[in-house]
Amino acid sequence: MTSAIDREATEFQPNFRIRIRRGIAGKLSGSDIFLPISPAVRILIVAYLLIYRVVLPFAAAMFNPDAQPLLGLRVTAELVYALLLAYPFLFAKREYGWLHPLVLPLVLNLGKSLTKNPFSLFFPFDSPVVDLSVASISRAVTMQLPLIDLAWLNLQYTLLLCLAQAAYLAAFLFGPKITVPLLTLYRPKRVRMVSIAFAGTLFLIVVGFILSQGGVNTLLVAMRGGRSELFEGSGQYLFAAAAMISIVAVWFMYEDQPWKNPFLLAAIALSVVLGIITTGSRSGAILAVLSIILLWWKRRGQVLILPTMGAALLGLLILGGFGAIRQDYSSDTVNTEAFNPLNYGATLSRALEDIKNRGQEDSTLAALAGANKDGLLWGTTYVYAVSFWVPRAIWPDKPRSADSYNYIYNYRGFSRNITFDDVSFYGFPVNAVTEAFWNFSYLGVILVFGLLGMLHQHLARAASVYRGVPFFWVVYIIMLSEFDGSTKDFVDLARTILLLLIFAFCLGVVRIGTRQRPVLRTS
Repeated sequence: MTSAIDREATEFQPNFRIRIRRGIAGKLSGSDIFLPISPAVRILIVAYLLIYRVVLPFAAAMFNPDAQPLLGLRVTAELVYALLLAYPFLFAKREYGWLHPLVLPLVLNLGKSLTKNPFSLFFPFDSPVVDLSVASISRAVTMQLPLIDLAWLNLQYTLLLCLAQAAYLAAFLFGPKITVPLLTLYRPKRVRMVSIAFAGTLFLIVVGFILSQGGVNTLLVAMRGGRSELFEGSGQYLFAAAAMISIVAVWFMYEDQPWKNPFLLAAIALSVVLGIITTGSRSGAILAVLSIILLWWKRRGQVLILPTMGAALLGLLILGGFGAIRQDYSSDTVNTEAFNPLNYGATLSRALEDIKNRGQEDSTLAALAGANKDGLLWGTTYVYAVSFWVPRAIWPDKPRSADSYNYIYNYRGFSRNITFDDVSFYGFPVNAVTEAFWNFSYLGVILVFGLLGMLHQHLARAASVYRGVPFFWVVYIIMLSEFDGSTKDFVDLARTILLLLIFAFCLGVVRIGTRQRPVLRTS
């Protein structure tokens, strides 16, 4: 007899001619696979974008002398950008739900913005979402500019954001529709055993790396001197730490009662803790927690408010607590008092202070100013992305990430012909928009975000085909939450997808030379 879940899982779009051969665990299907958004919530999101990104920042700027240069032009550009962001809510379709590619990245960015700066919601004049002041206290050499030049730079950056979002939407809505491949997929076997084996192997690799660095205390103290140079040549260990959560997420999706399995809960906790201890990436730890929350949404078929709010508070604790540990430059020990619940108020204050200090560096604007001043990179960072699999021991002069170039060229002011062996280096973040411009100017922005729009369109259509496959939703959430078009994210994503493919073979989701019935197959 066919279960209710099996019947739901057969509700594929008929034009794809897919049929279920065996049941699929988990409540994954239904008529609204992206979790619909109510009209009232859509209106609230549009109102937030217009009020908090345009109206309130403009009101605050009216009384700020540092915001006056080109204020009218910059506010108009911000309005255009806000309207482009609001497209899936202004021109809503029922399929544009919470997990839809047009919506989820935007909601995640809004969530991260509010997590990093929660006061912006209640004190928008003191902590604006968009600061229209053009004065900068950045240490970057390229940011030492007159106020009017900084105003033009800010305007250029907002226009680049508009161009990127317009190219993305055009490609998503009107780009070519590449046929979704109809893969033969099978019901996995021994999910717990294989997941524990994979996660356990990664755990041993990570623990071995930590011990080789002198232990947790020594590693965390060493991070205070900068992670880019510290982890030179150790990318495989950092990847092992960051990738654990993807394996655990697959296990989470196939487990009948995930929150009642102590081994799975321990695996989730270890993945997050070891990830942040090993890589030092606070955003990586937050994304790890967030991926589990989003997959929980999908399992339940609804948005879960309380768990999401809990994840936001945990994110603030991670930002403040780990930031306090990593940036206590005067000490050669680790003070774990930052994670004491009794000290949560101080930890929260430290988190907000750290976020403010990082924002004052204007690292993305520094990279844009460097591109205007010293010229383009002409694909250097994209060569780094496609050659990530080549060890630096074999190719010592292999290009590096945009973050590293940003520090060396735009913060230190070194010339383009310097070698990284000659200097100590850090990394200052460069987002996907500025990186695309830094490499190939405006055409680069159009190409990169056009390709991103086509990828998201393909994912949206693939979700209709593989709506009943838990493994697909793990890959789907990872691609939408962790890849925004930057080369650094591309490298991390490519490694994770490769690992998940190997994991899929070991689980039996994908098989070679078998006669067993598949879960999905073409008719």
